[in-house]
Amino acid sequence: FVALDETDPRSLLSYSLEDGPVENASAALFGLACAGFIVMMFRTPLLREGKGWHRYFFLFGWALLMFVFFGEEISWGQRILGFGSPEAVAAANVQNEFNLHNLEVLETTKYRLLSLLMLFTGVVFPGAALFKKARGLFQRLVFPVLPILNPRLMDSGVSSS
Repeated sequence: FVALDETDPRSLLSYSLEDGPVENASAALFGLACAGFIVMMFRTPLLREGKGWHRYFFLFGWALLMFVFFGEEISWGQRILGFGSPEAVAAANVQNEFNLHNLEVLETTKYRLLSLLMLFTGVVFPGAALFKKARGLFQRLVFPVLPILNPRLMDSGVSSS
């Protein structure tokens, strides 16, 4: 979507209709990610053993961030519950919605920030995780990284990390 917005902004509008399937799917996925991090908080072995309590707060932070993304995507239930935007929010919001991501002040930078987020979470972090030291750091922090290769194969010496 970022590439499409940069090359042909008008066509992006047809894909990103308000309350359309893409927006609803992204909201649902943020909600599932939030639930997944909450489940991880209680299922991480180190936490059950009473070790690494700081990881609990890290996972809670991820769950909270995903909840915020979920809330922002559905405008905090504005259309679902049928309430209007407060005057101050509506005046500063490009779509007159009750959310932060459509604030006029963020409108020019949010796609660049999204591009950086996608670059780091989809390329930089997974690439770094190919190396044992970085992978160990991600594991100690309970930092979720999309695996490029099977970590078990990498740790068994098959990879050149």
